[in-house]
Amino acid sequence: MHLVEQPISSPVTGASADASVTGLATERLEAELIGIVGSRAVQLHRLLHLIAEYDRRGVWVTWGVASCAHWLAETAGIEVCTAREQVRVAHALVRLPLIDAAMSDGLLSYSKVRAITRVATPDDQIELIEMGQRHAAGELGRALAARDRDRLEDR
Repeated sequence: MHLVEQPISSPVTGASADASVTGLATERLEAELIGIVGSRAVQLHRLLHLIAEYDRRGVWVTWGVASCAHWLAETAGIEVCTAREQVRVAHALVRLPLIDAAMSDGLLSYSKVRAITRVATPDDQIELIEMGQRHAAGELGRALAARDRDRLEDR
C-alpha cells in the first residue's frame, strides 16, 4: 500500500549531483529553487484537497486501517501525527474558503495555514490571512497565541 511501489527513475546521485548544481549561476540556482518551492506549494494544496475528499468518502476503511491519517501515514511513509495534521488542515481548508484561496494563490505557506487553521473561524479569515502575511512562519504561532490572550483579557 505504499505510495511509491514502482522503481523511481534513477535520481542524480554522488559526484554528478554535485556537478549538476555546483556549476549553476547563482541567478539560475535561485530561480530553480523558487520554481520548485512554488510547484511544491501548488501540489501540496492539491494534495490537501484530495486528502479531504478521500477521508470524506471513507475509502480508507477498505484498507482495514483505523483512520484516513493511518492510511496516509502508511501510504506516504510519514508519521501518523504528521498525517493527522494534514487531514485536519485538509478539512479546515474545506470550511475556510478564504484561507484556502490564500494558500492556493501562494499568499500563505502550508506552515502558516497549519497554524492559522488551529484557531480560524469563518468569521475571522481575513484578519488571520493578514496576520499570516505580516509574520514569518516561526513567529505566527506566537502572534496567534497573543491575539487569543488579548481577546480573552478584553472579555
